[in-house]
Amino acid sequence: MTDRRFSLNPEASPLILRLRDFFLERRIESYIVGGYIRDCLLNRNSTDIDIAVAYDAIPLAKQIADILHGKYVLLDRYNKIARIILPSFQLDLSSMRGTIEEDLSKRDFTINAMAVDLTHFENNSPVIDPFNGCNDLNDRLIRAVSNTSFEDDPIRLLRALRFAAEFDSDIDRSTELLISTHAHLANKVASERIHEELCTIASMHNADCSLRNLDRLGILSHLIPELTAGKSISQPKEHFWDVFDHSIETMAAVERLFAAATIEDELLGTIPWSPRIADYFNEEISNGHCRKTMLKLAALLHDIGKPATKTVDETGRIRFIGHAQEGAIMAKNILERFRF
Repeated sequence: MTDRRFSLNPEASPLILRLRDFFLERRIESYIVGGYIRDCLLNRNSTDIDIAVAYDAIPLAKQIADILHGKYVLLDRYNKIARIILPSFQLDLSSMRGTIEEDLSKRDFTINAMAVDLTHFENNSPVIDPFNGCNDLNDRLIRAVSNTSFEDDPIRLLRALRFAAEFDSDIDRSTELLISTHAHLANKVASERIHEELCTIASMHNADCSLRNLDRLGILSHLIPELTAGKSISQPKEHFWDVFDHSIETMAAVERLFAAATIEDELLGTIPWSPRIADYFNEEISNGHCRKTMLKLAALLHDIGKPATKTVDETGRIRFIGHAQEGAIMAKNILERFRF
């Protein structure tokens, strides 16, 4: 266990101290857990605070929502998880599963399996870190807490890749082997959860690398087999890549255009760009995701119909007659599958 200390972001301090007093008055054991600890250790601003309590979290969340004049949302009655939405913060309360160490052992990755005692909280409190998450954070390593992590919740297959991209980290080799072994479980995840992870991955500047890692570890073929069907589907000589690589590279090209639009360069200066265009693509249109993210997903799927329509005539000419129409139908089916 590492000897790291935890200090609050000043913006969160009044809220956390008020919550500490709430739990102290009721003699309820409580802990700040997960991503908020991680983000504070990285000096990242975070407005999502997870709290684990040795009590039924649902009635507690209702009380806290009333006291703080927030909105109460029931997330999971069976596992006793509820959310309180405040003007500047979002609190998720969950009932502890055993001791705090036992509860942390059921979490996804070591960098999220840390806690701070909230009931006795003071600034510079020690971090409870039974799986050396602080070291993995410093080493930029994504490591599963247990060998059953992905069986317990297969959405973690995608989250591993998302966290690796978000924190510019490598995935631990043994964790990669676990992901490859359990890649087929991606089919068992609720479509809405896959939707959110795909959008988050697509929103990042290195989305193409994440997509290639999803493919390398065997997940992508379970999520979008229509996309991986483009592997080894050659194209006319004007194209350098097969259909699959072309699709990934088109997504990457969209991201490069956005990054390049503000650079003063003779060639790049021909890209039409203005603050109005930037605002348009940054506008949220889909559950908190913006037009830019949707455009990158469209780029990924733009040639999805080519494998099904490929023909080679007697002269050796490759053609994809009707691939746009076929691709539109396929893209619609894929997006509906993931509840867009």
